[in-house]
Amino acid sequence: EIKVLTERMEEMQATMMVSMLEEESVIDRLKGIQISQELPKTNEKVANALFMTLNNDESTNVRMAALQTLEAYADDPAIREGLINSITQQESPLMQVALAELMVELQERKSIDQFKQLLEKEGTPEEVKSTLKESIGKIM
Repeated sequence: EIKVLTERMEEMQATMMVSMLEEESVIDRLKGIQISQELPKTNEKVANALFMTLNNDESTNVRMAALQTLEAYADDPAIREGLINSITQQESPLMQVALAELMVELQERKSIDQFKQLLEKEGTPEEVKSTLKESIGKIM
């Protein structure tokens, strides 16, 4: 019974987290991410909501919080793949650099192609390009 109750509680928390990520208020969305950090493990529903937030939220602070939460699950191949795919979806230099630092930490060679795409992108600031080049060198 305790196991069933625990699973139901986790499911309710995940549902509440997803619901909060859809709120207009940045504070509510940040609270939603905080709830996801309290879950003992991630599931597909939570991961999908965090990736939607990481790739689409208007607030860089909320996207950064989503990235930090997903980083905790980076050992999961699906999460890692999602993080790699998020690299080219980021417009914010802060997010681009944060993802570069994470990929260096993870030594994720699959991220190099994504970084090269950002290097070729016309709007990427020179400071970010410099960081990306360094990151590629550290990964190789």
